[in-house]
Amino acid sequence: MITFKFRLLSDEVDDFLLDVEVPYDMTLLEFHNFLNECLNYEKFEMCSFFYSDVEWEKLQEFTLLDMGVEGAIIDPDNELAPPVPMSQVKLSHIVVDKFERLIYEFDLLNERQLFVELLESKIADGSEKLPRIIDRKGTTPEQFPAEQQKEDIFGEAMSDFNEFAGDDSYDDQ
Repeated sequence: MITFKFRLLSDEVDDFLLDVEVPYDMTLLEFHNFLNECLNYEKFEMCSFFYSDVEWEKLQEFTLLDMGVEGAIIDPDNELAPPVPMSQVKLSHIVVDKFERLIYEFDLLNERQLFVELLESKIADGSEKLPRIIDRKGTTPEQFPAEQQKEDIFGEAMSDFNEFAGDDSYDDQ
């Protein structure tokens, strides 16, 4: 069996590193579920994988849910091809060469992501149970951002209309 060794890094937690080894024929949905277990993330959150170039530019989106859009995987004539469901794509369909990259966007609302790079592909002897964690360092990025300050939406919208606020003598003659 062929296996892939991936390294995951975060742009918000500098000391985070996660190396995993997975079967090459694992679907992106299975990879997503495995990563959620490794990271202790809740599985119901919307997320996507993106195939990317060497500069981490997104080229192809793979969604958790089927968006009902027909599209070919990595269409070179299309800058960003239509999304494809994770369940329909195996890692071996999109990752072929060493150092190829994926972006795992685990928080679509806040555009938070992990950067995934193929370190190695090899023929496994079958003695190891897969998928598995090979190495983990640092602090795992939180799945949900720290509690953001709650803003008064009405107050924010009405702040532009406070021109006469405090002008009690407006009607006086």
